[in-house]
Amino acid sequence: MDERKNSASPAEEAPAGKMCFISHCSDDAALIGGLSRILKENFIHDGVRFFNSSDEDGNEKSGEARSKKIRRALRGSKLMVAVITDSYLRSVIALSEISAFWYANKFVIPIVFDQDGVSYLDDLLGESRIRIRVDASDPASAKKAAKNLVDALTDNGFRPDDRRAAEDALSALFRDVRPARPTRRYIGSGENYDNIDRYCDEFGITRLQNTGLNGEELSAKLRGAEAVFIVATTGSGLIATLATSYLSSALADGVNVTVLIPNRFSDFANDVAEIESPEDTEDRRKRFAREFDGVVHNLRKPLTDARKLDSEKCGEIWLGCAFTAVRQTVMLGVWKDRLWGRLSVTLPPLQTLNGTPTFEFAAARGENSIADLVYGHVLAIRDMAERRGALYALSDHRDFQAFFLENEAAEQYWNGLYQQARLNSRLRDGEAELIEVAAQHPLLEGGRPGKEFARRLDRAAQLYRELSGEGIPVRIYVPGSVHCFRGKADPCSLSEAGRNYLLTAGIPEADLLGDEMNRRYKGEQGVYNTADECFVASRIFFDGDYRRLHCVCSPNQIQRKKLFYIAFGVIPYYHTVSLDSMAHDEIYELFHSVPDIIARDHTWQDPDSAQGRRTRAERDPRLAEPQS
Repeated sequence: MDERKNSASPAEEAPAGKMCFISHCSDDAALIGGLSRILKENFIHDGVRFFNSSDEDGNEKSGEARSKKIRRALRGSKLMVAVITDSYLRSVIALSEISAFWYANKFVIPIVFDQDGVSYLDDLLGESRIRIRVDASDPASAKKAAKNLVDALTDNGFRPDDRRAAEDALSALFRDVRPARPTRRYIGSGENYDNIDRYCDEFGITRLQNTGLNGEELSAKLRGAEAVFIVATTGSGLIATLATSYLSSALADGVNVTVLIPNRFSDFANDVAEIESPEDTEDRRKRFAREFDGVVHNLRKPLTDARKLDSEKCGEIWLGCAFTAVRQTVMLGVWKDRLWGRLSVTLPPLQTLNGTPTFEFAAARGENSIADLVYGHVLAIRDMAERRGALYALSDHRDFQAFFLENEAAEQYWNGLYQQARLNSRLRDGEAELIEVAAQHPLLEGGRPGKEFARRLDRAAQLYRELSGEGIPVRIYVPGSVHCFRGKADPCSLSEAGRNYLLTAGIPEADLLGDEMNRRYKGEQGVYNTADECFVASRIFFDGDYRRLHCVCSPNQIQRKKLFYIAFGVIPYYHTVSLDSMAHDEIYELFHSVPDIIARDHTWQDPDSAQGRRTRAERDPRLAEPQS
């Protein structure tokens, strides 16, 4: 090979002075034109230059002349500002420019507008390299990006004449001008991609994936909907997610929710069980039955919560049973003028957790779109259920579990809740761990925990140090409102007493949760019994970034704790603390409390719960009668 062909010709020698290369895709004309103008107006002095191949003085559209100018500018520039948009990632020339700087180990200031750009930079330059993020959903990001860009330019010797003027101009640009919608196909794609892209645009398909959305994202997508429809085989996983993240607030705002599932004894459910598990079909049928029961339970709780918040405009939950042609899951939000949803199709013998083809869609109502087709499909299934007399308003049945169970054994009912709680716990992928310390009243003089309560707090502190020592973030929740005993109120809440005890034991205040969580999840009702403790702890667990829940309690109350936690959808790790004399009577627990929870009052959270009313009447100073 003649090496002279690879060396720079005299026409390509590096230009004199200090130069910054603006790497961009020409499709982003408005954004790049504004950026180039601002940089030249505010930074040009002392021989400083900015090269932009889209400027008129370097505007050869193609061919050797343009290539020479770009190569010459790349060779002579000490710095690059790369404006990485969706179009940029589809441009061979743009990616070649930043790659050339990367190869030459020159400094790049990237400006990115979405996560794809961030991922590309992390792969090319490494996560530690500087990057400037402009986020259209965050109004403050434009100002921050402008400041960061001026800082980065200044650090590399490109100082503005007037820093304030430069930052204001850049901030206005990033706030008001967005990257162009890409018209190029991805590098290496051909006609097939163009056909798929056109089809998706025409029919309103916005995303293809094989993973589910988390509760927070689903809640954001459905915010403001007037009605929500769910079609599923059982819907257990999806509804468990929505129950903790969306349903209560949506129902309180008047949203009507319709859940459509096949009858659990139908040929459809039997056929799916046989295809998915031919060697153990009966076990799969039983699993479906348990999941149906869990769905009903997970729907009742948010409906009860919503009615406490606003009984006047509260929406309704409709549960319908009908056959469906394929094993599918539809999540559909309906607004006055638009539709949004997701449709997943599982193809037995594979199951949903193995990965499910899923697409999102969105469109205006009445458009010729996938959204409109799915809406029609959902309404047809609902009408079928109604014609068969299998569409019920959940609130019409005070004891809906008993209605739905059709006299099945309590063991099967609780097994369904247990399997769902196991699934919920397995699906958690948070980083932190939560410790709940079962409180104990009454407090000693001065608001100090009694001996049994103190022992539990000591065990929680020990567990905190063990987990923290492994580098795991840990938080401790101490439940309990202000209690009274024999008519005399404690000087402070059990939460405050436990928190103060743990502070003196060296636990950081930032890692202690108490009264604020009692108020958030139980409001004026307060936390006055084991069920309240488990309810609040489970809500903290599901709403936070937690992977495991630990419960520190008395061995005599552990069965009651276990049942409540299963009912609320989680299975904690248990740590018991024994003493010679303990507050809970083990025989009473075994022969009265536990059987009552299993057979009658599963959660103590309903307004008409006998146990809920009893414990508040005994322990809430606002309700308890003073004793002489």
